[in-house]
Amino acid sequence: MKIVKNILVVFLVAMLLTSCQGSWDFTVPMNGHLDGGFAYGIFQGFIVYPIGLLINWITSHIGSAGIAMIITTIIVRTITLPVTMKAQLATKGMAELQPKMAAIEEKYRGRDDQASKAKKAQEMQKMYQDMGMNPMSGMLYPMLSMPIFMGVWRATQAAYSITSEGTSFLGFSLGSTPAQMIPDGRFGYIAIMLLVGISQFVQFKLTNHLTKQRNASNKAYRVTEQQEKMQNQMGKMSYVFAGMMVFMSFNMKTAMSFYLIVSALISIAQAFYIDKKMRED
Repeated sequence: MKIVKNILVVFLVAMLLTSCQGSWDFTVPMNGHLDGGFAYGIFQGFIVYPIGLLINWITSHIGSAGIAMIITTIIVRTITLPVTMKAQLATKGMAELQPKMAAIEEKYRGRDDQASKAKKAQEMQKMYQDMGMNPMSGMLYPMLSMPIFMGVWRATQAAYSITSEGTSFLGFSLGSTPAQMIPDGRFGYIAIMLLVGISQFVQFKLTNHLTKQRNASNKAYRVTEQQEKMQNQMGKMSYVFAGMMVFMSFNMKTAMSFYLIVSALISIAQAFYIDKKMRED
């Protein structure tokens, strides 16, 4: 029953992502209706438009589009926190299974006959069942939250309260890009670009650091040579990724830069919380 449920979830997420080819050139009006987004696509109607309306609604009550965007991001990340935790637990569980998987692989090494392959598959399946694990979990849970994060990203660009002319936050025009403002002597936008890169870098490095610490204290965990190489490559990629985000933010609306910074800060806070819960478990 659990396998059927997971397959259905993957199918629904795949269908939702496939529907993303709808129109992206639209604005969520202040007094829009929930069904207004379906004219632009299923993904836009189910996720982008409602989140855009939420940003507009909060803005109309507190008077600040920037704070409304922050509140909306916090709400969405809080709602998706259980899924994020499930993904981390699935990754942890798969790491703990590595020694057992290696033992089974070694047992059937060089045995390519159909009978041996069938027995190997049965032992693998029994191992997963005994541990209450699903090998698809590591991919499934991130897929569940991906459409939501994409929706917030797009809603931040589409909400009228953010994109309307003259909307600003902390003295920065949310609808403008650093490429437009820096030539006019608005060098504060360089700081925003740097904050995007720094926040993404810290988030990336911290998550990996906490994961390594947990694994080091877990007696059931064994680091394979391949995993160690992958971890080293990921460490190097964090610098490349941070630099790439700084470069991209030059032509990115400032609203998007603020979203990335806030989202990274929330992810950092969640990383500490998830690490604490996982150590307790």
